[in-house]
Amino acid sequence: MAATSQPAQESAGLDGGILEPIAVVGMSMKFPQDAVTEESFWHMLLEKRCAATEFPEDRLNIGAFHSPEAGKRNTISTRKAHFLGEDFRAFDAPFFSIPPLEAATIDPQQRGLLEVTYRALENGAYYIAHKPLAGILIIE
Repeated sequence: MAATSQPAQESAGLDGGILEPIAVVGMSMKFPQDAVTEESFWHMLLEKRCAATEFPEDRLNIGAFHSPEAGKRNTISTRKAHFLGEDFRAFDAPFFSIPPLEAATIDPQQRGLLEVTYRALENGAYYIAHKPLAGILIIE
């Protein structure tokens, strides 16, 4: 994002209207391996550390799909990827008032999105009782 020195009332939106000031007050992300916070991810970047690891055996039998030949159909040319350190199958369904049977059918990416969205609201000190205007920006 670029900073501007113009006051909000002088900036025009796409539709010609006035842009209102905004503030990013909370955020949450999921990072690979031991980068469990924004700060630890930043340190990983500063240290130029790669978080790629071998495919976990319980996720994929890489031996059955690996080929060093890039572009070969139905194969993977790499033996490593950036995996989240946490167990993607773990999910606190009761916290989100989701029945266990329904929780078992929800895509792990959707469950993760619920958790990250909640943490972003929590990080921004959003309280539903206060009902302030809030929006969530999700970038994949």
